[in-house]
Amino acid sequence: MKALRRMAGMTSVTGWDYWLWPVLLSPFIGSFLGVVIARAQEPGSIVAGRSRCPECGTRLSPLDLVPLLSWLFLRGRCRHCGKSVGAFYPGIELAAAGVALWAAASISGTLLWASCLLGWTLLTLAVATSIDALAVGLSFALLKVNILLASAIIGLVAFAVTAFSFWLGRKVSALFGRWAQLAGGIILIGIGLRIVIMHMVE
Repeated sequence: MKALRRMAGMTSVTGWDYWLWPVLLSPFIGSFLGVVIARAQEPGSIVAGRSRCPECGTRLSPLDLVPLLSWLFLRGRCRHCGKSVGAFYPGIELAAAGVALWAAASISGTLLWASCLLGWTLLTLAVATSIDALAVGLSFALLKVNILLASAIIGLVAFAVTAFSFWLGRKVSALFGRWAQLAGGIILIGIGLRIVIMHMVE
């Protein structure tokens, strides 16, 4: 409730018209992030080529691509073949909207957009990493690798690196304050863009 009152009471640079734009645009950004994740293994297709139904291959019109609304109106099915298109895109569109709402409720001022960009970048990396983890798990199963031992090793290494990075980030943040947070966000956004560009030019 405090967060809602804070959002309702914002003025000038932190007014309702300031945080409304990232919230309204977030489903469209989430839709684009879904395209980035789904096409990551298809070089060039992120910026080239139109969206198609994954089942029948028919090119989709703009009316088929309105975030959330098209999926709800068509009941999660392709308008051409009637087959289910899954819940991946509306799911990531809702997640992107959740990131924007969380940022608007937690942060005000010029850092709002930076916070949204950071959250959307982390969302993209988290979903893409989860898909990669699924592929690794299937590979381990096919190769009959000891999944408990492999998971323990991967988990320990990831935890050690994350814990050190978190400790280092806290130290830097204590020294430089919000500027350190902004720099960290820019670095993560840069990493995400680098991954996307690498997939596009490979």
